[in-house]
Amino acid sequence: MRLNLGWDRATCAKNFHVTERTLHNWETGKNDIPFTAYKLLRLLNRMELPGDSWHGWYFLGGTLYTPEGHPLTGQDGSWWSLLVRRAAMFDQLCTRVHGGGTVGARTPGGAPPAGRARARARPPSPRRQPGGGAKRRRP
Repeated sequence: MRLNLGWDRATCAKNFHVTERTLHNWETGKNDIPFTAYKLLRLLNRMELPGDSWHGWYFLGGTLYTPEGHPLTGQDGSWWSLLVRRAAMFDQLCTRVHGGGTVGARTPGGAPPAGRARARARPPSPRRQPGGGAKRRRP
């Protein structure tokens, strides 16, 4: 797997903080490779990420890709932080303006939360009279 990464034995040994002899023993089967080193090699080779919640995510060339194929770099973390702070501020504003909860909050079944009045009631829709459209004039 180290060859897929373009690592020679010296580079791989340096990255795992072991001697080249230890790495040779792992590769020849003389000693078992530690599970953490094995998992890291699989991760770096784009074979897996730990846990079911990471299904579909992968690394390629130092970039993390979402299941939809969107690239994420280490610099994107600052934007996540900003997004979370803005969402929290929006929630506080909604609480002040609407007296609790978020705008359009729903229960898991899709209904508005119990005991919560609507901010604005819709005006009743005009109903059509039986017999249809506009009145006809008599000649």
